[in-house]
Amino acid sequence: MVAELSLALFLLTGCSPKAPTNDPELARFLKARETQARGLVQQNGLKMPAQAWSLFDYLQTDKWSNATNAFAQLQGQSGRSGAPVPPSPLQAVIGTIQQAGQKIGLPPPKSSALQDTPWHAIVDAHWAYVLSKTWRGEPLGLITKEILNAVPPGAIFFGDSDPGRFAMSRVMESLDSDKRFYVITQNQLADYSYWAYADFLSGTNITMPGADDFNAVYSQYLTGAYGTGRVAVAAMNAEFSELIFHKNPGHRVYMESTWFLPKWAYDRCLPRGPVFEISRQPVPRLEEASLEDDRAFWSAVCKKLLGDVIGRGTSVGDVCEFVEARYLRSDMSAFKGHHNYVSDTLAQNWFGMARHTTAALYQWRCIQAKVNEEKQRMLDESMLAYKQTFALSPLTSMDFCDLLSQVGRTNEATRILSVREKIAARR
Repeated sequence: MVAELSLALFLLTGCSPKAPTNDPELARFLKARETQARGLVQQNGLKMPAQAWSLFDYLQTDKWSNATNAFAQLQGQSGRSGAPVPPSPLQAVIGTIQQAGQKIGLPPPKSSALQDTPWHAIVDAHWAYVLSKTWRGEPLGLITKEILNAVPPGAIFFGDSDPGRFAMSRVMESLDSDKRFYVITQNQLADYSYWAYADFLSGTNITMPGADDFNAVYSQYLTGAYGTGRVAVAAMNAEFSELIFHKNPGHRVYMESTWFLPKWAYDRCLPRGPVFEISRQPVPRLEEASLEDDRAFWSAVCKKLLGDVIGRGTSVGDVCEFVEARYLRSDMSAFKGHHNYVSDTLAQNWFGMARHTTAALYQWRCIQAKVNEEKQRMLDESMLAYKQTFALSPLTSMDFCDLLSQVGRTNEATRILSVREKIAARR
C-alpha cells in the first residue's frame, strides 16, 4: 500500500526517474532476490511466468519503463487486491495429487508462483528498485543509517514504510550475517504466503504463527468483527504482529510506525531514535532518560534537515513563521538546513510521520495518566513532538490542531490549520 502511493505520487509529478547510477548494493540485492525466487519456485514445484524472469532482467539492467510495466501486469495476474489471503486449501489437494502421480510416473501439477511465496521476492526487488529511483539518496541514507543505529543484530524489525521495508531489506543483504536483523513488514501479514516468505528469509530463526492461527483471525474477519476494507486488514495485521511478538520471546522486537502503531503495542513502546523498541512487559511510565534521548535525537534531525532544533522553548507562533517562510514563501535567506528538503514530499512524509507517531504515543500516555504531574509531563512531550512534526511535514498537522483545541489553545490551532491549507493548495 505504501509503495503504491509513493509511485503514484512520483508519476503524478510528471518527472522522469533518476539517471542510472552505479549501485553495487542494489545490484547485489536484486540478484539475491532473483536467486531466492528461483529457489522457491523449484523447492515448491511452482510455475513462474516467463515475464517475471524478464522483470528481474529489466531491474538489473535499469530499464525503468519495461520494469514498471512488467510489474503492473504481473500484479494483475497475481490476483492480489489488498484483501486477506488465507492458507490455500488447494495446497492439500495438490499435495495428494502429486503423491498419487509420483507412484505412476506422472509429472506433478504446478500452481502459479504469483499466488505463492515467490511473489514476495518479486515485490521486494521491484520496490527496492523504484525506491532507488524516486528517493533522493541523502534522506534515504539518513533513514537507513538511523534505523541501523537503533536496531541491534538478531532483532525482529517491523518496517511499515517503503524505506523501512525495502531499503532496510536491501541494506541487510549487504551486511555480514552476524550484523543483520530480521525485516518483516506488518502491512503484509494478512497474506498467509508472506509468512512462509518471512520464514524462508530468516532461515527459520523466527517462529511464525501457523495456519490455525491465521484461520482463527480470518474467521473473525469474515464475520465483520474488524470492520471492512483497509481498516479490517490493518486490524488483522495488528493481530498477527502481536502473535509474532509473543512467539519469539528470545528476540528483541522493534517497530517502525509511519502509518499506524497497533494498539497492543502502545503501553510497551520505548522510543529508540526513529523507531520503537517493544518491551516484553508493559511500561507503566517512560523514564526521563528515555525522553531526553528522544528529544536529543529529534532535535538533531530537525537541525540537520531544517537548520533549527524546534525545541521546547519554540512557540507555536514561531513554528508557524518558520513553516510559512520555508514552505510557502520559499524564503531561504536565513535557512541553514538542506534546501532540497522543503520540496521533497517523500522525505517530509516519512520524517513527519515518524515524529508524529511519537507525539501520538505521548498524547495517549497523557490521557491514560492518573496523576496530574504525569499528565503534564506527557502533554509537554507531546506538544514538542507535534511542533517538530509540523516543521518537518506541514501537512501532517491535523492531530496537532485537535490537541491544541482540546487544551483551549484554539487561536494557535486555527493558525496551524490556515498555514496547512495554504500549503495544501499549492501542492
